Amino acid sequence: MEPDPATRIYNSQSQPMQLVSAYVFWPWGQSARNPGELLPRGVHDRIARYFVFRNRWKDDRDVVVSALLGSGPQGYKRLAGGPIMVWGLGIRTQFPVKFTG
Repeated sequence: MEPDPATRIYNSQSQPMQLVSAYVFWPWGQSARNPGELLPRGVHDRIARYFVFRNRWKDDRDVVVSALLGSGPQGYKRLAGGPIMVWGLGIRTQFPVKFTG
């Protein structure tokens, strides 16, 4: 919500619902906690076969790997698989792997 605390610029002009959502769901009266205590380091969507893994919740040197390994179920929309994206150690890269099936 606040990319630059010094300027206090909020994205309320182009995305007003984000501002409302941040206010409504703000954790009033709760102290800040380490995300590693609350969130898992790996999650997956069994239907779309989407995976996200990270090594830790510490700083900008964390490593995050995400992959869409296949398509969702038949129906309204099918997602094409790939690429595998890796963010870590200050670098963002992609592996253009094509998945079918």
